[in-house]
Amino acid sequence: MKKAFTLSLILALCFSLASCDPSEFRYDYDVMTETVISVELITYDNPECKKLSPYRIRQEDLKAFDFEKMTVVELLPDEKLDAFIKGLSDGWGFAFNDFDTPINGYNVKITYADGIFDILSVNAAFGCRYDKDGQPLEVVQDGLSSYHECVQLFETDIPAPEK
Repeated sequence: MKKAFTLSLILALCFSLASCDPSEFRYDYDVMTETVISVELITYDNPECKKLSPYRIRQEDLKAFDFEKMTVVELLPDEKLDAFIKGLSDGWGFAFNDFDTPINGYNVKITYADGIFDILSVNAAFGCRYDKDGQPLEVVQDGLSSYHECVQLFETDIPAPEK
């Protein structure tokens, strides 16, 4: 009886801990090499972005992408595109966001042939896929660090996050 109770308790604990985790997100190298047409380092003027509760991934909480707030800083050259895609697809992240829109500051914009694009914030937990009109489609990877090998491919010096 004690063994059954202990086993039940362990299973309940494992289930409760695992059920709160956000799902894992991975980029597929083969799909990306066929569909990505550009990768840009951008700044997004968004000082009023709102931090969400941890692990809150509901699509209805995400706000539309405002193209007027975006400034292209640098277009990643074609010769570095494969290295960017390889570095991004070799890694993984969790599908969760801390914010409802891209953060104020540096972000990476990955544009696909069909007009859909991903925004990955640099140094913050935000990653979202948008349709060509800027409406959110889904939460993707949880952002990139300025130390990430993909971000290092840009010529622009991106400051490390403040501690």
